[in-house]
Amino acid sequence: MPYEQGIHLKSREAHDIDLHVYIPCGVCNEGVESLNGCKSHNARDDVIKLKVRGIPWSRRNQIISQSLAWDSDGKSHWDGDYYARECLKQVIVEAPWCITDDKFLLQVGDDLGAALETLVPKAFNASKTQSPAQIKKEL
Repeated sequence: MPYEQGIHLKSREAHDIDLHVYIPCGVCNEGVESLNGCKSHNARDDVIKLKVRGIPWSRRNQIISQSLAWDSDGKSHWDGDYYARECLKQVIVEAPWCITDDKFLLQVGDDLGAALETLVPKAFNASKTQSPAQIKKEL
Protein backbone atom coordinates (compact mmCIF):
# COMPACT_ATOMS: atom_id res chain seq x y z
CA MET A 1 0.00 0.00 0.00
CA PRO A 2 1.50 3.38 -0.97
CA TYR A 3 2.23 6.01 1.65
CA GLU A 4 -0.54 8.61 1.96
CA GLN A 5 1.07 11.78 3.23
CA GLY A 6 -2.17 13.70 3.70
CA ILE A 7 -3.50 11.44 6.43
CA HIS A 8 -0.37 11.91 8.57
CA LEU A 9 -0.01 15.68 8.39
CA LYS A 10 -1.84 18.23 10.53
CA SER A 11 -4.17 20.32 8.43
CA ARG A 12 -3.32 24.01 8.67
CA GLU A 13 -6.73 24.95 7.33
CA ALA A 14 -8.71 27.13 9.66
CA HIS A 15 -12.33 26.46 10.52
CA ASP A 16 -15.04 28.51 12.19
CA ILE A 17 -16.19 27.80 15.74
CA ASP A 18 -18.52 29.36 18.27
CA LEU A 19 -16.74 29.93 21.58
CA HIS A 20 -19.25 29.99 24.44
CA VAL A 21 -18.33 32.34 27.27
CA TYR A 22 -20.48 31.65 30.30
CA ILE A 23 -20.93 34.70 32.47
CA PRO A 24 -22.37 33.80 35.88
CA CYS A 25 -25.12 35.76 37.53
CA GLY A 26 -23.95 38.57 39.79
CA VAL A 27 -26.87 37.91 42.15
CA CYS A 28 -27.00 34.15 42.72
CA ASN A 29 -23.62 33.25 41.12
CA GLU A 30 -25.30 30.55 39.02
CA GLY A 31 -24.53 30.35 35.34
CA VAL A 32 -26.55 29.47 32.29
CA GLU A 33 -24.40 26.35 31.81
CA SER A 34 -25.36 24.91 35.20
CA LEU A 35 -28.35 22.64 35.70
CA ASN A 36 -29.98 25.26 37.92
CA GLY A 37 -29.07 28.01 35.43
CA CYS A 38 -29.99 31.53 36.46
CA LYS A 39 -32.86 32.57 34.26
CA SER A 40 -34.22 35.33 36.46
CA HIS A 41 -31.15 37.51 36.89
CA ASN A 42 -28.28 38.44 34.56
CA ALA A 43 -26.33 35.27 33.74
CA ARG A 44 -25.68 34.84 30.07
CA ASP A 45 -23.93 32.79 27.46
CA ASP A 46 -21.96 35.04 25.09
CA VAL A 47 -21.00 33.46 21.79
CA ILE A 48 -17.78 34.62 20.13
CA LYS A 49 -17.13 33.60 16.54
CA LEU A 50 -13.53 32.48 16.00
CA LYS A 51 -11.50 30.95 13.22
CA VAL A 52 -9.10 28.31 14.60
CA ARG A 53 -6.62 25.71 13.38
CA GLY A 54 -4.67 22.87 14.93
CA ILE A 55 -1.07 22.99 16.06
CA PRO A 56 1.38 20.67 14.31
CA TRP A 57 3.10 18.07 16.49
CA SER A 58 6.55 19.65 16.21
CA ARG A 59 5.35 23.16 17.07
CA ARG A 60 3.44 21.83 20.09
CA ASN A 61 6.61 20.03 21.22
CA GLN A 62 8.58 23.28 20.89
CA ILE A 63 6.06 25.09 23.09
CA ILE A 64 6.16 22.26 25.65
CA SER A 65 9.96 22.42 25.72
CA GLN A 66 9.92 26.18 26.22
CA SER A 67 7.39 25.75 29.06
CA LEU A 68 9.64 23.41 31.03
CA ALA A 69 12.61 24.51 33.11
CA TRP A 70 14.95 22.69 35.46
CA ASP A 71 16.54 24.17 38.55
CA SER A 72 20.01 23.41 39.87
CA ASP A 73 18.62 20.48 41.91
CA GLY A 74 17.27 18.85 38.75
CA LYS A 75 13.64 19.55 39.61
CA SER A 76 11.40 20.49 36.72
CA HIS A 77 9.04 23.44 36.72
CA TRP A 78 6.06 23.75 34.38
CA ASP A 79 4.89 27.16 33.18
CA GLY A 80 1.28 26.41 32.28
CA ASP A 81 0.49 30.07 31.66
CA TYR A 82 3.22 30.34 29.02
CA TYR A 83 2.06 27.07 27.42
CA ALA A 84 -1.58 28.21 27.22
CA ARG A 85 -0.73 31.66 25.84
CA GLU A 86 1.64 30.30 23.17
CA CYS A 87 -0.88 27.66 22.09
CA LEU A 88 -3.70 30.20 21.86
CA LYS A 89 -1.53 32.44 19.69
CA GLN A 90 -1.04 29.48 17.33
CA VAL A 91 -4.63 28.18 17.42
CA ILE A 92 -6.65 31.39 17.00
CA VAL A 93 -6.42 32.66 13.43
CA GLU A 94 -9.22 35.25 13.48
CA ALA A 95 -11.05 36.80 16.41
CA PRO A 96 -13.15 39.92 17.04
CA TRP A 97 -10.29 41.36 19.12
CA CYS A 98 -8.02 41.20 16.01
CA ILE A 99 -4.61 39.91 17.12
CA THR A 100 -4.27 37.23 19.78
CA ASP A 101 -1.03 38.31 21.41
CA ASP A 102 0.44 38.57 24.90
CA LYS A 103 -0.87 42.11 25.31
CA PHE A 104 -4.44 40.89 24.74
CA LEU A 105 -4.11 37.60 26.66
CA LEU A 106 -2.70 39.33 29.76
CA GLN A 107 -5.92 41.38 29.98
CA VAL A 108 -8.41 38.51 29.61
CA GLY A 109 -10.87 38.04 32.50
CA ASP A 110 -11.84 34.79 34.19
CA ASP A 111 -14.95 34.06 32.10
CA LEU A 112 -13.26 34.48 28.70
CA GLY A 113 -10.11 32.81 30.03
CA ALA A 114 -12.04 29.71 31.05
CA ALA A 115 -13.57 29.52 27.57
CA LEU A 116 -10.20 30.03 25.85
CA GLU A 117 -8.67 27.23 27.93
CA THR A 118 -10.94 24.79 26.10
CA LEU A 119 -8.99 25.57 22.91
CA VAL A 120 -5.58 24.71 24.40
CA PRO A 121 -4.42 21.19 23.51
CA LYS A 122 -3.31 18.96 26.37
CA ALA A 123 0.41 19.21 26.87
CA PHE A 124 0.87 15.64 27.99
CA ASN A 125 -1.25 12.68 27.01
CA ALA A 126 -1.67 10.20 29.81
CA SER A 127 -0.08 6.96 28.74
CA LYS A 128 -2.15 3.84 28.98
CA THR A 129 -1.35 2.16 32.24
CA GLN A 130 -1.36 -1.57 32.40
CA SER A 131 -2.98 -3.56 35.15
CA PRO A 132 -0.77 -5.90 37.22
CA ALA A 133 -2.46 -8.87 35.48
CA GLN A 134 -1.49 -7.52 32.05
CA ILE A 135 2.11 -6.99 33.16
CA LYS A 136 2.28 -10.57 34.51
CA LYS A 137 1.04 -11.91 31.17
CA GLU A 138 3.92 -10.22 29.38
CA LEU A 139 6.47 -11.76 31.78
